[in-house]
Amino acid sequence: MITHVLEKVKIYSSIVGKIKGLIGESEPAETGSGIALPGVNSVHTFFVGYPIDLVFLNSDNKIIRTAEKQRRFSFSPIVWKAKTTLELKQGSVSKLKLKVGDKVEF
Repeated sequence: MITHVLEKVKIYSSIVGKIKGLIGESEPAETGSGIALPGVNSVHTFFVGYPIDLVFLNSDNKIIRTAEKQRRFSFSPIVWKAKTTLELKQGSVSKLKLKVGDKVEF
């Protein structure tokens, strides 16, 4: 198991933050940057102006699923066991080699 440290991830834990997500924000500048949505196991990309990568984490922050290049105006899969969803700059999953079973810290 590899532990990845993502230093440019903001935590959106309020209801408003979770509903808004990346809507209206500019595209994250760096690989591995984005937001964490605790308590969220599925997202949509309506009104997000660019594609993103998604990483679904369990309660131990281990990756249980990824969804790369999530297009605008789409729904992610529902990952029932996910406790946190990361919305990251497109390309982050492949560039950082994020894999199921790895751990993420942010």
